Amino acid sequence: MAKYGDSLGNDNKSEIWWRRDGGKRSNGGATSCVAKGENASSPNWLLKARGVELFFTRIPAGSFKMGISRWRQNRNNLQMGAAYPWMTLAQDSQANAKRVKITRDFWMMQTQVTIEMFDVFLKATKRNVPVGAIGYNKSTKKLEYGADYSFLNPGFPDINEQRSNVTMPATCVDWASAVAFCDWLNEEFKDWRTSDLQYKLNFRLPTEAEWEYACRAGSKAAYHFGNREKDLPGYGNYDDGNLGASAGVDGFEFLAQVWNLQPNRWQLYHMHGNVWEWCADWFAPYETSGWSAERDPNGPCRGYMRAARGGAWNVAPSFCRSASRAAVHPWTRAADLGFRVAMDVEPLL
Repeated sequence: MAKYGDSLGNDNKSEIWWRRDGGKRSNGGATSCVAKGENASSPNWLLKARGVELFFTRIPAGSFKMGISRWRQNRNNLQMGAAYPWMTLAQDSQANAKRVKITRDFWMMQTQVTIEMFDVFLKATKRNVPVGAIGYNKSTKKLEYGADYSFLNPGFPDINEQRSNVTMPATCVDWASAVAFCDWLNEEFKDWRTSDLQYKLNFRLPTEAEWEYACRAGSKAAYHFGNREKDLPGYGNYDDGNLGASAGVDGFEFLAQVWNLQPNRWQLYHMHGNVWEWCADWFAPYETSGWSAERDPNGPCRGYMRAARGGAWNVAPSFCRSASRAAVHPWTRAADLGFRVAMDVEPLL
């Protein structure tokens, strides 16, 4: 894998195209993209930021039942409490299912932000590599804090062996750095407009409601593919053995490349497992006043911990469900924690 400071992208120009091919990645690069300016409402977008491709899929407005009912939680005997010192797997807080409406379309990155994407962001903004994180200790086979761990060195034995590993998710990224990545994209594309000058782009972290809605892709089941836990290895990278054990049934010992496994119905990959994903919201139980809104809710206006979703390579399948929630201190950098980006296409007044 390229070290920080090496050139991962092939140019310094940021560009946008629309795609006709259902959002699937193609080795053809720009040859699989529609000419710029044809249709700003296209469901699948490819953005090229300084030589690195970012794929987005439109998530249509709609309503869904967020969370799970209390009886379903009790039936499945889900655990709650602290899994690690830096994270609380707050399963009990998800058991307040209610109807939520997402009132407008938004776009979601098809994959988690990769090592390559985050590396280009740091180079472009001349930021130092954030060091000091909770990484994998090969000696103890545990996740432990180390002053040298970073997104380029989360401690996994094979992370530096192949250049293809730049397409693994960027981990050891704190909440503020994830927001800074979104702000960088806003700066990169601030002068871009469609050919009819009617739209602009806004990049941000998704809210919890948007994340769960996008993950479900219309499903009411425990996972976007259904209720059968035995089907999870085809869609998500989770802990199917002891930490640091063999790859197991999902085929991965640690991280998986972001295009591995099958996406959900809306072409979003690894919504179950691989790494927890930061959300924009402060964390709070659904019963609190910050969650009273039923249209585009975004949690409380203040708090101590941020919400994360999706599960990770080192947690049990029950924590990878669509409704599962985690509460994480925003300064946390850990080898099981990453993010993906949401995008708004806003009309210009």
